[in-house]
Amino acid sequence: MSGARFEFAEDWRVRSAHNQLREALAEVFADFPRRQKIRPSRLLWGATAAFVAVAAGSVFQCVSAYSGFFDAGAAALTVTVALAAEAWNGEGRRPVAFEIGQDGLTT
Repeated sequence: MSGARFEFAEDWRVRSAHNQLREALAEVFADFPRRQKIRPSRLLWGATAAFVAVAAGSVFQCVSAYSGFFDAGAAALTVTVALAAEAWNGEGRRPVAFEIGQDGLTT
């Protein structure tokens, strides 16, 4: 034997401990709400901010080598504003919740 425990139900079917666990989990998830809210990730926002900072620094170094610090600052500021605006607009397109239904997953 593999160590699994068996017992006989009232209808004389053999049930293993694994099936009882599955039935218990099904009862727990029956009360689970079908609609779940999606929260913004702090880690993702931090990674986005780090990407914007690295991109602005790279633009500043490249432009300052050819045009000077004022032009490099303007270019870095432009890149920062453009990337931050795009990240903010992308956040607006992100779904705020998903729902598990009979037809599958919907947002």
